[in-house]
Amino acid sequence: SEGTVQCSVKELFNDLDTDLSILGKIDAGYTFSDKGIEKIRIVDFKTSKEVKDNLDSYIEQISLYSKIYSIQKNVPIEKIEGEIVMLSTREGKIYNGKVELKVFQANTLMIERSLEGIRDKINLFIEFQKNPKTLYESLIVAKEKYKQTEIFKQVQKEISKE
Repeated sequence: SEGTVQCSVKELFNDLDTDLSILGKIDAGYTFSDKGIEKIRIVDFKTSKEVKDNLDSYIEQISLYSKIYSIQKNVPIEKIEGEIVMLSTREGKIYNGKVELKVFQANTLMIERSLEGIRDKINLFIEFQKNPKTLYESLIVAKEKYKQTEIFKQVQKEISKE
């Protein structure tokens, strides 16, 4: 079944002090049996062709949805798995009538590890909210690591006005 999942960041990570909440849309979900144990698989469909570039983000997203679902439905996270289904209907720019599927599954261990990374990202965002200067400092440090985009150049321009 599909549906909306939502909860506060505090419910997800009780050590983070924030009023932020997270909202997501589950594309599908189903129950299955794994060695006699009934489990739930949360499914997210993707149509992006850039699988390799975005797979970590997709796993984070499905992990977050799985954890929120776990909280909302009072189901142990150990009984939930995530699944990312990549749908591709094109070869190049011309539709050829074929649908290609690639399926990536996230087990409990992957979900837990991914949630640790998400927690760190949310914590960093909270720090930036509390002290915007740390955001500027991070951007200045990032300038050596990353290609400058127009938004980065604009932020740099604003910083130099101070």
